[in-house]
Amino acid sequence: MAESNTTTLAVRYRYVLKRNSVGMKVLQFLPHNVREVKHDLVEFKDDLEYLRSLDPKDWKHQDHYRVLGIPTLRFNASEETIRSAYRQKVLHHHPDKRKAKGAEVKANDDYFTCITMAYETLGDPKKRKSYDSVDPEFDDGLPSSHEIKKDFYGTEFSYEDLEDKDACSGREGKTHGQAERARKKKEEMARLRTLVDLAYKNDPRIIQFKQEEKDRKIEAKKSKKAALEKQIEDEQKAVKEAKLAMEKAAAEGKARIGGDRKKREMQKNALKKERKTLRDICKSNNYFVENPEQTLKHITAVETICERMNIEELREINEQI
Repeated sequence: MAESNTTTLAVRYRYVLKRNSVGMKVLQFLPHNVREVKHDLVEFKDDLEYLRSLDPKDWKHQDHYRVLGIPTLRFNASEETIRSAYRQKVLHHHPDKRKAKGAEVKANDDYFTCITMAYETLGDPKKRKSYDSVDPEFDDGLPSSHEIKKDFYGTEFSYEDLEDKDACSGREGKTHGQAERARKKKEEMARLRTLVDLAYKNDPRIIQFKQEEKDRKIEAKKSKKAALEKQIEDEQKAVKEAKLAMEKAAAEGKARIGGDRKKREMQKNALKKERKTLRDICKSNNYFVENPEQTLKHITAVETICERMNIEELREINEQI
């Protein structure tokens, strides 16, 4: 069976009974604006064989979308579509209607329970969101490292760990339900941890962040090494410059000392020369004595002059003589 909800026009009419000017009752028409109502084109499928194969006790693991006849729409189905689908199923599969047609209906084991639970799940936004997270048509397997592409972000919900309160009646039922919920939760947490680890290892944002952090550390290490090498280079340069300065100062000091020594040596030789010149002049002139007895006295006077006068004074005397 298939039924389509197509675009239609909703038209409303209003009639008012009033009295005219002569007191007669007149039915007066009051027009209203025409309002356009749009519905998506939906084809509802009725898979009777599938419905009869369902176990009402295991309704939680059934394909709710297929039960309501919208297996292809799934999470794209609107709330109005889900309500319409459920109404179609009630119209054709309600136990009373089937009994009226002579069909055999099992009171506590009828597939209509699956239709009811499908609508209770998909008709409730919170329950539907939880179910969609474990939709049997949704591939929730974890990809391998080789299968991961650049964009793989998604969201997980937990439908299967919800406790079926109606089925968990009594102490034993509640204990079993809690244990089952704990097991499901443990499995889901393990999956989530695996997903987180997988995402952490393959998420391009994490990879980029880790690479940037690695590059930052390498750059910081290079900068530190460069700064240390520059410090060592500057220290070696300073030591070398200090050594050169000391060597230059020593050379200049040595040159200055050598120049002073040479100058003193020249002055000494020049002094000797002037003294010798004075002695030679005095000796060649018999020390300028008239009485031989005064010769020793004049020689002593010449030696005194040589010892006490400097080179300039001796040079001047020699020039005068």
